[in-house]
Amino acid sequence: FAFPYIMDGAAVNCQYRDSWKNFSMERDADKIMYNIDSVKGKSKVIITEGMIDVASIYTDLGIESEWAVISVPNGATITDAEKEVFEKTGDIEVFNEINLDYFTSLIERFSKIEEFCFAGDVDAAGIKLRKSIQRIVSALPDKLFSVVNWSSVKFEDGKSCKDSNDVLKVGPTMIKSCIERRKF
Repeated sequence: FAFPYIMDGAAVNCQYRDSWKNFSMERDADKIMYNIDSVKGKSKVIITEGMIDVASIYTDLGIESEWAVISVPNGATITDAEKEVFEKTGDIEVFNEINLDYFTSLIERFSKIEEFCFAGDVDAAGIKLRKSIQRIVSALPDKLFSVVNWSSVKFEDGKSCKDSNDVLKVGPTMIKSCIERRKF
């Protein structure tokens, strides 16, 4: 699969995903948020960890939603030490900051955004990414920050969903319900 990264109507990068979920991007291309042009004319933005998450959310909300839905270009990463602390304590202790230059370089595009909603994975890496983005957004004047909790939705076997893709498998209208129940 090829996912073009479009900014101002022009392709600036492309991410590829094979059948084994291996990802690669164009060499030396700019890193930007996936689907960044959707922010134009919107006052609310949902931030995800991947392009498939963007598609899953739009499957329920519809492309004409009040929400823009964008994704970080490279998912979320966590070090072994951070993961170990999380598994022992349930808390994230950041040893290596996530490089969010691709996010901060777009701050001007977010000037009309009133609410940033983080809808990433409910795992250690997703929580680390959420906290990193939240630090940036909290420094911006008059911006709300909310978080979607996908784990409130369960599969038939009782296992919690970890992302929007899981929730879509449980039921197509469940994504909208989770977003409506987001926490500030």
